[in-house]
Amino acid sequence: MESRSTGGQKAKNHVPNLDPGKIRNLVILGPASVGKTTLVEALLFDMAIIPSRGTVEEGSTTTDFDPEAILRGISVSASVATGAWRDHVIHLIDTPGLADFGAETRMGLLAADAALLLVDAAKGVDANTRKLFALARGAGLPLMIFINGVDADGVLPYEAILSQIADHLDGHAVPLELPVGSGAGFRGDVDLIGMRTWFFAPDEGSVTEISEAIPPELKETVARYRARLVEAVAELDDRLLERYLQGEDLTLGELNQALRADLREGKLIPVLCGSGKANLAVRPLLDAIVELFPSPVERHASPLRDAESQSEQTFVPGLEAPFSAIVFKTMQDPYLGKISLFRVLSGILEADDHVRDPGRGSSERVGRLFKVLGKRMLPVDRLIAGEIGAVAKLKEVQTGDTLLASTHGAGSLQYPVPALPQALFSVAIAPRSKGDEAKLAISLAKLKEEDPALKISVEPKSHRTVLSGQGQLHLEVALSRLLNRYGLDVTQSEPQIPYRETVAGKAKGQGKFKKQTGGRGQYGDVWLAIEPLPRGSGFEFVDAVVGGSVPRAYIPAVEKGVREVLDQGILAGFPIVDVRVTLYDGSAHAVDSSELAFKTAAHLAMKKIFMEAGPVLLEPIMALSVTLPEANLGDAMGDLNVRRSHVEGVEGQALRAKIPLSELAGFVRSLQSFSRGQGTVESSFAHYQELPATLVERVLRAEAMTK
Repeated sequence: MESRSTGGQKAKNHVPNLDPGKIRNLVILGPASVGKTTLVEALLFDMAIIPSRGTVEEGSTTTDFDPEAILRGISVSASVATGAWRDHVIHLIDTPGLADFGAETRMGLLAADAALLLVDAAKGVDANTRKLFALARGAGLPLMIFINGVDADGVLPYEAILSQIADHLDGHAVPLELPVGSGAGFRGDVDLIGMRTWFFAPDEGSVTEISEAIPPELKETVARYRARLVEAVAELDDRLLERYLQGEDLTLGELNQALRADLREGKLIPVLCGSGKANLAVRPLLDAIVELFPSPVERHASPLRDAESQSEQTFVPGLEAPFSAIVFKTMQDPYLGKISLFRVLSGILEADDHVRDPGRGSSERVGRLFKVLGKRMLPVDRLIAGEIGAVAKLKEVQTGDTLLASTHGAGSLQYPVPALPQALFSVAIAPRSKGDEAKLAISLAKLKEEDPALKISVEPKSHRTVLSGQGQLHLEVALSRLLNRYGLDVTQSEPQIPYRETVAGKAKGQGKFKKQTGGRGQYGDVWLAIEPLPRGSGFEFVDAVVGGSVPRAYIPAVEKGVREVLDQGILAGFPIVDVRVTLYDGSAHAVDSSELAFKTAAHLAMKKIFMEAGPVLLEPIMALSVTLPEANLGDAMGDLNVRRSHVEGVEGQALRAKIPLSELAGFVRSLQSFSRGQGTVESSFAHYQELPATLVERVLRAEAMTK
């Protein structure tokens, strides 16, 4: 690039007063252990925001401050760090690389205008890198790729990594830099735009020497990739293409200007390289972020939508527009309490302003405002369009909520948010100490405020609390927070599979309730018929009484009695579904009949005819989308086959299948083992289907033991 840093001096540690055009918001993406947090540390150090670089191993980095992240040496939540470079404000959103915490990554995308995707120089493009690339593309974010760790042992040939990027991510990825040396011999980069060589000082981040000469051993490679770069840029501009085809050389300014436009429109993906751990080639990366990535005003504004009226309204991302923002993360701070992190999408927010949450119909006063540096909250008087900041103690506001100026109408316009992955793993929990049930409910509610990907439910039969998450590690982190943060030790057990009951055939029968106790008696008499309905139909009650054999006043009581039995189940205590129950006859007593008597009679009839109509158990079936290395596709299909699953199709590294919910957790654990953590799973409920007879007895025995 034409204005890369050339010396060892550092940027001043300040956040300038800027218009939105001088703000850069980027989300850092990459698979686990690729070095995202370490690179962020180097970026902050070179911006002179931190005095020294922390390490993941020592638990001293700026963005991995969560105790659970420090304990495990991995990122478990998204975090924000704010810096400044060349009179620009840069907000860095560091995200987890593990699929267990993928919801954090998805919400982090809401606050970004661009994505920096890290590729491991030793591993190349793996399945998780592809998944994250697709996630950023799906969010419409311009992308830049940074090949990290080119100084490590065992790195792949650089050209091989570039080929993987072109083949597996996007053929429009173009390198802007080529490394001088590799592994321990890495010492500099060739700038393919300016056609010069930088040599770096390890750990200091500075450029020690700029040479207009290209290292002799790289001249042929540099010429080849320079030609590809110029051709890729020229092809996207008719004027430049015409000149290029006529043999004219494009100027440095023309290349830079075209490259900026192509990146911001998503037409080209620049590729840079370096080492976050050794702080090599990090300053050229900062220059590229400032020069190439779009500002908030250069991005297409997201429309506010009203789900009910289908109306839309769009605010220009400038200072003159009404204030609007989206909350993309919630944190719990031991001193400040609940903290909401948000991105200002338009207008200005000042301390003591009032904001409205249209989704919840609430209004609140904003207290102190902060810029964010990991766990540090830096007070500011205001936040402008494009900035990322935080506010404490908004009671009603949750992650994903839209904030508007309190003066902006009374409608329910909101910014769209991404759908979070469905929880795949569950555990039934109960407080180990009696009397802590209320404390557990409050603590779980706070955990869910921080992590909306957690699901909290109660089993209908056992009334146990069930905690569900994206994976085993996701649940372990949540349970560890319960213990260490809220002092709650819980017992754990397998959650109940939500089976359902239905019938395979038809039956008719009588239910008669007659009771005489000396005074007024009880009398109810009904004849019911039951038959199956198609899967997913639910329940249908038919009143076929003729001649008034069952008085009209008691028919609602009969239906209520039938529904109560359906909810309670008969065969194993699971809800009964997909049946039609018809009331076709009965009798009443002029004095002793009552609603209670007819409801009880309905209970008796249902228990009889259900068992005579061929009762069966249904199990939930999940639709799976599995992404994994192609080398592991055979392992995945073999594992699915032994789990009563049906593979529906394979396309590249993606596999689609249907699997019983009872087998899902085992498959995910197995997948993580044979794919070495590179496999990811998304699932959704598909349908219920009949449980094989060989397994019914096992479920019935298990349910009998719990009674």
